[in-house]
Amino acid sequence: MRLCPSPLLAVCLSACVPQVSVSDPSQPGPYPVGITTFVLSAAADRPETKVEVWYPAAETGPATTYDALGVPLPAHGARDVKADATAPRRLVAFSHGLGGIRQQNYSMAERLASFGYVVASADHPGTTTSELLTAAGNLKGPLLARPGTVIAMVDALQAGAVPGVAPRGEDYALIGHSLGAVTAMFVAGGRIDVEAFASTCAAQPHPASCDLIGDLDATPEELAALPAPDRRVVATVLQNPSGQFAFQPASLADIPQALVLGGEMDDPQGTAVPTQALLNDDSALVVYDGGGHNAATDICDIPIAQVIAPDCVGEAGGYADPAAVRAETIVHTLSWLGVYDAQVAGFSQWLGPGEGFSWTE
Repeated sequence: MRLCPSPLLAVCLSACVPQVSVSDPSQPGPYPVGITTFVLSAAADRPETKVEVWYPAAETGPATTYDALGVPLPAHGARDVKADATAPRRLVAFSHGLGGIRQQNYSMAERLASFGYVVASADHPGTTTSELLTAAGNLKGPLLARPGTVIAMVDALQAGAVPGVAPRGEDYALIGHSLGAVTAMFVAGGRIDVEAFASTCAAQPHPASCDLIGDLDATPEELAALPAPDRRVVATVLQNPSGQFAFQPASLADIPQALVLGGEMDDPQGTAVPTQALLNDDSALVVYDGGGHNAATDICDIPIAQVIAPDCVGEAGGYADPAAVRAETIVHTLSWLGVYDAQVAGFSQWLGPGEGFSWTE
């Protein structure tokens, strides 16, 4: 793919696309942020599903809010404003964690959109916050449906589900948090190993995710019906992954250009490190000093999370300030995608060792 010879061109020839501009990823990029919501059609394994979309806008407007479990959270973007037709519009798909919601990483999504990306995040039926209260321990069906939801969301956007916001090109980057990282690992190439999952969960002690998910006794027919690895994925960011033990180890080496983000205080500890060890040599690992499981997300902004998520209390609970860790994760995520998705080498200056985290390649 050839890049446009000048960012001043309003319209590129069909053989080239606008380039993501290099600037400090700790600050908003050159585009106002637009936000919209569309509904993904129902399928055999899921009901109608809401998808939140962030995109580079051509104009500003009144700042909207997110409805996070009935709590309004302020957004740094306007709803349903006109999209910028000249923006790069590279697609990033996000998958939320177990008990999460589609808006749970809105700060990251807004920052990416301000640099010209289109970011899409769907509610995963059966594994959102409200549904988990009744479905915990019996999540095989919702879990197996998650990869198909991500791929259907990508297909819908590329087919024009949001007018004026269609991504450029077929390839895309993929980000997931916790169980969303597991979902991203599957979409990008990982294959489930039912026996390994059962063996790990039968041991004592075992990962907490085993009790939340329950039996993963998928039949050969159910596994065969799962989507094949999506070769359109060109870069991945795995935030606090938990579940590498459920995969065929060799299959994880097929995941392209993966950055693994972990927290020193994550519970259960040691999820990011063993995940990165199974990836290929193109991967990297960042572990944030004092970081908890939710630090890469905006979940700690929701009052109930401050009660049930110990890392949300920050220093009072022995953790780093989650807002400070989140800020670092946004810098690393945007810079990684800048280099390995958008192919803009200038973002590499924000990758590598630094204060407050360790970096392993």
